[in-house]
Amino acid sequence: MRRVSHFGGHEGNSGGLAGSWPAFHARNSVGLPEVPRGALSLHETERRLILETLARYRGNKSRTAKHLGLTWAALDRRCRKLGIE
Repeated sequence: MRRVSHFGGHEGNSGGLAGSWPAFHARNSVGLPEVPRGALSLHETERRLILETLARYRGNKSRTAKHLGLTWAALDRRCRKLGIE
């Protein structure tokens, strides 16, 4: 069985973000990785992930929460915070 890294690539493979996204090699004046122009905010990224997963499970919050590794209550709180029905 192949292990999947947190970045979606397979271990031992250059599928992770650090190996395939040049923006992670650029550093700012304090040595932190530069954020690429046009990158989505964390808020918008989380919102899109929840919306796409809800669509996948046809609005079923229990299955969506399980898929995302959240409790139903945690998903419900995040949906309210992000303005999702």
